[in-house]
Amino acid sequence: LALADRADTLAAAFFLWGFGVSVAGPALNALTNDVAPAGRRGESLAQCRTAADMSLCVSPVALGALADVAGATAAPFALTSLGTFGAVAALYARAGCLPDGRR
Repeated sequence: LALADRADTLAAAFFLWGFGVSVAGPALNALTNDVAPAGRRGESLAQCRTAADMSLCVSPVALGALADVAGATAAPFALTSLGTFGAVAALYARAGCLPDGRR
C-alpha cells in the first residue's frame, strides 16, 4: 500500500489485502479451535481475535515509525520480518502446551 502511487494501484493493493485477510481469518480460527483445550475454546478464540485487533491498532503506528527511520520502501518489509519472527517465537514458546506435547 505504501508503494502505490496511483488510485488503481492502491485499489488493487486493497483488494489483495482484503482477499488475504478473508482467507487467513477462517484458517486461523480453525487452527485455534483445533489446538485449544475443549473447555476453553471460546476463550482461545477471543484471545485470537483480540491479538488480531491489537495488531490492527499497533501496526500502522509501527509502520509509520519504521518509515520515518528506514524509508517508505523498506518499512513494510522490515515490519513483516519483525512480525513473522515474533509470531514464530511465540508459537515455539507455546508449543509445549499442545495437547499431545509435541514440539
